[in-house]
Amino acid sequence: MADGSSFVQQLDAQLERLFAGYNIYTTLILIGIFTYLVYPLFFSKDPDTHPFLLARQSSASFVRQPGESAIFRSLETPHGYPLRSGLNVKDPGAPKWSSGKDGDLRDVWRKAVQGPTSDDGKSTGLPGKVLTVLGKAEVVEHKLEDMSKEINALGHFMKQFRDPRVAVIVDLTTASAFYGFTAILIPQEQSLKDLGDVLASTKANTLVTAAGSVPLQALLEQHSGLREVIWVVERTSRHMEWNEVPEGVGGRADIGVWHEVIEERRHIVDSDLTSGLNDGSLSNIVMVSNNRKGGPKNFDIVEFTQQ
Repeated sequence: MADGSSFVQQLDAQLERLFAGYNIYTTLILIGIFTYLVYPLFFSKDPDTHPFLLARQSSASFVRQPGESAIFRSLETPHGYPLRSGLNVKDPGAPKWSSGKDGDLRDVWRKAVQGPTSDDGKSTGLPGKVLTVLGKAEVVEHKLEDMSKEINALGHFMKQFRDPRVAVIVDLTTASAFYGFTAILIPQEQSLKDLGDVLASTKANTLVTAAGSVPLQALLEQHSGLREVIWVVERTSRHMEWNEVPEGVGGRADIGVWHEVIEERRHIVDSDLTSGLNDGSLSNIVMVSNNRKGGPKNFDIVEFTQQ
């Protein structure tokens, strides 16, 4: 019992001597130590990439700006060499060290149909999928073979026109890439005046849109260069006659129906898109967007290349 009491007395004496020398400098030292330990926990940031990874997977530039780190580039494109562009598409059997071509939408579709392939061109996996999600009710999977046939059928139909410039309110960019016609993408729900101005400004001669969404006679009065109109009809309305030419339109523009155009040519085309491959220069894609900044026109037109 005496030993325990002696230990407590010694501890009490040590604490008394410790706090006897406490002053303002002690407080400052404690604040400094606390700040040194806690500050990095809340205000320090880890680098995006560990320096060891940068050293093994990239090369640093020889010069840098004051106060900034060096610029790191991939070992495949070190400093002094041009950056990679495009999709780097390589032909089967091409050497690994060779550079591929930029590629375009045709190569994307061909890759989706073929699926993953090895260096020698052999398939190593399943082909891609195209799904339509109808909310929570249903998910519809489309066969790529059938879609390729539709692309071929539509391309053969468009090839009968000279220099087709197709204004679409549904997407036809894949078919335009394979068959070389210019696709003009127009937002939905345009007024008749704006639609006529867009067609005239882009010099469109073919229009693909939802069935019955446009009064053709009034539209042709605004843009007389329209030669072909293709209706896209919902499945529930395909029992109706949509090929009938409205009064006042006869002889000025031909009327076609999307599903009939495809069905009429389905037996003469196959799912191989290489036969319809456009080896020449690709046509551009024209993008029409609504102008929200105000101005003389309610739309903006931008033309893009496919390379």
